[in-house]
Amino acid sequence: MTQDIFLHQLQKTPTGFSFNGDISQSKTPLQCNGNLKITGNVDSGVVLNVIGNIEILGSVYESEITASDTVTVHQSFLGAGKGKITARNVVINSINGQIVEAKDTITIAVEALSAELIAGNKIQSPSARIVGGTAKAGAEIIALTIGDSEAQLTKIYLGNRKKILQLLNALNKEEEQLKANLPKITDGIYKLSRLKIDQGTLHADQQLTLNKLRAMKEQIPHRLDQIKAEIPALQQQLKEKHEAKLIVYESIFENVMIDFNGIKEVLSETVHATQFHLGVDGLVRGAIK
Repeated sequence: MTQDIFLHQLQKTPTGFSFNGDISQSKTPLQCNGNLKITGNVDSGVVLNVIGNIEILGSVYESEITASDTVTVHQSFLGAGKGKITARNVVINSINGQIVEAKDTITIAVEALSAELIAGNKIQSPSARIVGGTAKAGAEIIALTIGDSEAQLTKIYLGNRKKILQLLNALNKEEEQLKANLPKITDGIYKLSRLKIDQGTLHADQQLTLNKLRAMKEQIPHRLDQIKAEIPALQQQLKEKHEAKLIVYESIFENVMIDFNGIKEVLSETVHATQFHLGVDGLVRGAIK
C-alpha cells in the first residue's frame, strides 16, 4: 500500500478519519493528520504515523505504529519482536512478543507474553497477566499475576532514578562537547572568511561549509541555554521523593526479578496478593491497601 492509496481509502468522520478493512504492508510510511479508526487489522510490515488517536478494531501484526495521543487495539499485538507501538497512552487487549512504549500509561486487558513494556508513568493491568519479557514503569505497575508456574524469567523495573541519571550524564557530555566545539567553529569561520577576502570568492563546497559553520555557531548558544534550564529540573526530580509501587492482586511467581531504582530482588518463592515498595533496607512487601 502507498500513501496515495491509503489517503484515497480514508473516509472523513465527525471525529477524524476511518479506514474500512485491513491495512496491508506499506512500502513507505503511511501518514494521517487526525484521529484514525481502522475497522480491520494492521498487517505485518506497516509503518503508520498519526497525529491524534488511533483505534484499531482488529489485531496488529509486526508493524510500527506511532501516535501523538492514544493507541487503542481491541484485539492482539502479535509477532516475533520486530513490531512496536509508541504513543502517549496505549490501551490494548493482549501483547505477544512485541514492544509497547507509552509516555504516560499502558493499559492491558488480558495478557502480555514475552513483551517489552515501557511506560513513563504506569502499567495498569489489574485483570491481566504479565509473563516473560520486561515491564518498566516510572511510578506504578498493577497486574493480576506476574510470571508463571514454570518459573519463566519476568523482569519488572520501577522508578525513574536510573533514567534521570542517564539523561543528566548525556546533557553534561553534550554541554562539554558544545563548549569544546565553539572555538573550533569560530576558528573555521575566521579562516574561510579570511580566504574569501583574499581570493574574492570561495569554491561552492567551501561556501557551503562556511554557511554550515555560521549556522552551528548561532545554534550553540541557544542549545546551551536549553541545557542550562534542563539540568536543574532533572536534579530537582532526583531530590523529590517518588514512591513507586508494584501491586499484584493474585500471584507473583518464583523467579520474577523486581528492580526498584537499581535495588534488585529475584523472588525465591511465589507470593500472593502483595504490594511492593522500596524501603530503607530494600524491597518491602505488604498487604494490598
